[in-house]
Amino acid sequence: MKLEEQNSFVMAAHHDLNKVQHLLQHQPELIHARASWNETPLGAAAHVGNKDIMQYLIEHGARPDICAWAALGELEAVQSTVQKHPECVRARGAHGLSVVFHAIMGGNFEVLQWLIQNGAPVNEPEGTLTPLHVAVVKGDRAMVEYLLQHGADRRTRDREGKTPLERAQLIGSKLVDLLR
Repeated sequence: MKLEEQNSFVMAAHHDLNKVQHLLQHQPELIHARASWNETPLGAAAHVGNKDIMQYLIEHGARPDICAWAALGELEAVQSTVQKHPECVRARGAHGLSVVFHAIMGGNFEVLQWLIQNGAPVNEPEGTLTPLHVAVVKGDRAMVEYLLQHGADRRTRDREGKTPLERAQLIGSKLVDLLR
């Protein structure tokens, strides 16, 4: 398996189910590919919240981790993982993105609540994609309210130097009032 084939497969796993199906049909070993930047196909699909591709990859042998389970909304799998390995509430997936990030990207409020209630951090360092920034961009009012109620810092700036409020204003979000 060539590195360029692995890179192409992982890139497709973000958004292109047809290409993933086609490539995997011809090269089943791609299920275990790692891109040159160390991302797996399942990690790619998980961090963008692409449930169709995640399910397809799992059905074809990809092994989910807690970040994939969080993105899929599989609360029981998340709970079981944390029960066996409590440190997993601080797990990181592709690109170092938190398990909380993955729950938000998958739109899984129940998983988000459970993770935070069990010690997952609601804040990230300055200059990263914080859970609050992600919930704002996704336009999920319930998640934004929950994060704020649980200590999310509305002053933290993302990679582009924007606070959650500035990000909401930039995208024309209806969440601006909540963030003021």
